[in-house]
Amino acid sequence: MQLHLLLKYLNTLYICTVIFSKTCQAGLKSIAFLASIKNTAKKYSAKELAKAVEENDHTLGKMLQLLVKHEIISSLKGPNGGFFIEGKQRQIPVIRIVEVIDGKFAFNQCAMGFNKCSEKKPCAFHGEFKKSRKIIEVLLIEKKISDLGKANSLFNEI
Repeated sequence: MQLHLLLKYLNTLYICTVIFSKTCQAGLKSIAFLASIKNTAKKYSAKELAKAVEENDHTLGKMLQLLVKHEIISSLKGPNGGFFIEGKQRQIPVIRIVEVIDGKFAFNQCAMGFNKCSEKKPCAFHGEFKKSRKIIEVLLIEKKISDLGKANSLFNEI
């Protein structure tokens, strides 16, 4: 029974890497970094965030602006400006981040990339992939941005 649970868990983790685009992964890491900051007055530039989460600062900057536009994170311009998370944003479900960056289709796409994959015409992975996607979707609905901040030991010093 223990091995079965371990395999199910590993399958779910693997599916996460298949479902989320690289841009979405960068966004999740950046928000996790911001959520881990105890000093809420501190703001970070896209370049500082890119260093902390080991991502390209140009790509990250564009994606962060998208998150600001959708009010998932906040930003201020100027010499003391940067990106940050306000109190109310910490309660946003993680699924909103995924939907803003990758769209809702992330939970509907075929594991093998077939456009015609469906219940009536399934690919070889359809059944298991569907179950794993649902597990991840529920997880992302339940987890809040504040939960992402618990990964604070995974970031580079800036």
